[in-house]
Parts: sequence; structure tokens; C-alpha cells
Amino acid sequence: MNAPQIRIHVSDVGVSVTQQRPDVTSLLRGLPVDEALLRIPLLLPICGQAQAIAAKRAIQAADGNAERQNSAHDLALYKEQAVAAAWRLAIDWPSLIEHERRLDLLKSVQDALEPADIARQLLAFVPALVAVDTAADLEQWLTSSECTAAEVIRHARRCEQGMHTPARNCLKEAALCALVEQYLATDVFDPLSIEHKGIEVGPLALQRHPLLAASPEAALSQRLVAQLLDTVQIARQLSDAPRESQHGRTLFKGLGLGQAMTARGPVYHRVGLGPERTVSDWRILAPTDWHFSPTGPFLQEAQACTNREQLHLLAAGFDPCAPWTVEAQQHA
Repeated sequence: MNAPQIRIHVSDVGVSVTQQRPDVTSLLRGLPVDEALLRIPLLLPICGQAQAIAAKRAIQAADGNAERQNSAHDLALYKEQAVAAAWRLAIDWPSLIEHERRLDLLKSVQDALEPADIARQLLAFVPALVAVDTAADLEQWLTSSECTAAEVIRHARRCEQGMHTPARNCLKEAALCALVEQYLATDVFDPLSIEHKGIEVGPLALQRHPLLAASPEAALSQRLVAQLLDTVQIARQLSDAPRESQHGRTLFKGLGLGQAMTARGPVYHRVGLGPERTVSDWRILAPTDWHFSPTGPFLQEAQACTNREQLHLLAAGFDPCAPWTVEAQQHA
């Protein structure tokens, strides 16, 4: 099975994206549903907890049991989001400005067991940011902090000067879920070519931190600021008591939709059950499917980029869920 990859091609005629991801859902059809569920974290290891929980919620909904879920699910999701956020801050962001990667801090988040400890280790990446509670305080932190995260955003602000990009297109949860149901119900479903008008579903769209609504509107830095503030919100949720949530919906008898949150946005699984509870159909829609589709916001905004550095920052802002590269492409 080929490993998932995203290649961003730059040429004299513009920017294009090629995604290479195996069709794992074809491997699930015909299996007993319990066996298929066990395979999900193996087939979809990136955000594996979210994938497994969304799958489980879809199956429960297909069985007609889309009741409130165990709050332990939400705690597991926040732990996974914390590791994903730590990866950004330890690996991805330092690479943008040629800083040393902080593998020690990443390992401290990965190794922490208690939710409060995970939160504390995560916040070590962004000293004093948790105390910021006004837009003015946030701006002061961004301009004066010596941590790598603040330096990355200052770098993005310098790089974005003069850029003009389309207004972002974000939907409320109910409208997004309705659109998800529509896409997943198409006769021939291809998650790599869904048609939409630049809809994004990541931290900037989620606005889980109260200051996100006040964050500056700019081409490259706005999503990085959103990811930064979402990191604080993840830490806060880990420190608070877990909340019960309902993220499953019975569509028809034997057909259910499940949702779970990742650090990149919501992932959706739609599962159909056949005779003897075997899998008749399984469809998945993830944040990268929205962001890097042929009509997605990355390609829309990439047209305003004039160099590879801007493209790297833009891609980091959308945080694809697969390894990605920016490549030059020659045309005859």
C-alpha cells in the first residue's frame, strides 16, 4: 500500500496539488463490522483516535443508537489533538524558519499520562500565552515573545506584506454537517475531488478560542495565529472536566454518520451495514479533503503567492494530514 503524500507543484502556469492516498475504505467492505472497526487505527494511523471514534459513532448510529457518547471519547480526542499541536510547534514550525526542532518538548507531551500534565507540557511551547485574554495582550505577546512560535508568526507577517487573498469561507456546524451528508451521499464519492467553494474547517473556522474572532485578517499569519490559540484551548480542555457530547446521527436504518474532532478540524465517517452486520459501504471525509481539493482554499489562496516561502507558510497554515513537498514543475 502506498504511503499518503501531497505534492504542491509550482510552474509558469500556476500552482497545482497532487494527492496520493490509498483507498482504505475498499478494504473494509464485506468485513464484519467489529473486525472493520479494529482495522481503522491501523489503516488510518494519522489522527487514529479520531478516526476510530468517528467510526464507532457512525456504527452506533447505523445501529440506531446515536445517543450521547461516553465523555472518555472527548478526553481521548483532546489528548490526540495535544500531540498533533505539539508536533506542529516542535517539528513543522521550526523548519519554516530554520530553527532547531524541539524533540525534547514533543516527547514530554507524548509521554505525559495525566490530562493536566499533558496540558502543562503543551503550554511549555508557548510561555505565558495562556494568560493572554485580550486582543491587545495577544498582539503584545506576538511581537515580544522570544519563543519559536511567535518568531514564526512574525516571519509570516513579513512574508505576507502586499498579498491579497480571497475572504475565507467557513460554515457553522449545522450547515457543514448538512453539506457533509450531501457529499457523502453522492453515487460516486471521491474524497480527493469534492466540489465546494473554498470551504475550510480548521482552527480558524472552528474558533474554539475566544480571541480568534479578533485575530488579524491576513494572508499567511491568520491561520498560524488560529493554530496557536487553538493550542491553548486544547490545553484548557484537558485541564477541565471532560464533557459528554453527541456526534453521531442515524441517517437511515443501517446507515450512520459519525464525527470526531482532530487538531486540523472534524473528520466524518459514514458507515452502511448489510446482512449480519457486515460493512456494505464506508466513506470518510477529512479536513485535508476540504483544504487541498481542486476547489479548496489552499489552491485559491496559492494563486496570490509569489515564491516558495509563501507557499510553505500557506500549506503550514492548512496543516495537511500527510507528508507534503513543494516542487518545481517544468512545462514544455
